[in-house]
Amino acid sequence: MTGCATTKAEKKVIKKAEAPTIRDEVIVPPSGSYEECLELLPVHIMEYSFTASKPLTFNIHYHTEEDIIYPVLKEEVSEWSGILSVADQDYYDSDQEFFCLMWGNPHTESVKIIFEYKVREE
Repeated sequence: MTGCATTKAEKKVIKKAEAPTIRDEVIVPPSGSYEECLELLPVHIMEYSFTASKPLTFNIHYHTEEDIIYPVLKEEVSEWSGILSVADQDYYDSDQEFFCLMWGNPHTESVKIIFEYKVREE
């Protein structure tokens, strides 16, 4: 997201086969973004959902040596949920294991996001 101030991404490492559901609430500043990154392995599935006080851009992405891959890319959504299977990602590289959920705020006022995700093994 060009020109957006990004809140520092938190990187979380999932070590258990069944991790607890992570829930959080954040305020995304005007014209800013928020990114939540976590380590996912090919055996992992992530269930995720969020609601926002105003429509935002939302994506889930990961980096390869040459590109950024967006398994999920949504515009102007104030709520969304889904399931991401790491094994289904064609460009997954075992050297990179971090997937990031990212919200972009195109508005001139702050937007509140409430999100949750849970990682489990396939």
